[in-house]
Amino acid sequence: MKLYIFLLIFCLLSASMPVKAHLAHHPLKCTGALALKKIRALPEVKAFMRYAKKSEPIVMIAGGPDSTRKYYWIKSGICNFGMFRTSDDFLVDPKTSEIYFYDIALEDEPGDKIATLKQWRRWRSDPRFWKPHIFKRGKIVALTK
Repeated sequence: MKLYIFLLIFCLLSASMPVKAHLAHHPLKCTGALALKKIRALPEVKAFMRYAKKSEPIVMIAGGPDSTRKYYWIKSGICNFGMFRTSDDFLVDPKTSEIYFYDIALEDEPGDKIATLKQWRRWRSDPRFWKPHIFKRGKIVALTK
């Protein structure tokens, strides 16, 4: 199982290598390694890593900037029993190194799917965040489904 995890991480990191090489000559731009470091440094991610210690927590790159996405997509979650289960999804802007929360549950919903860290931190304490919702113009809106 550990070999499977290692191979999964190796493949994901290998897929981001061309992006790293392309951005290497831009010292002010964020690389995949820096994006991972920034996410691992978040207090919420550090707390998650401590809390989920027995469940093999991991932070990994799910995708890099390309023609369809302008951000590094970083996932935190647990990786045990032969599968990865996401806890949180983050986006890191390679130009500004700004971190955003990506609400993957909103993928099929209209409206914004990303929130600033400030918004995410505020909304996590709002009961509407844990129920079906959308983001609209910087606000959380509960769905009545």
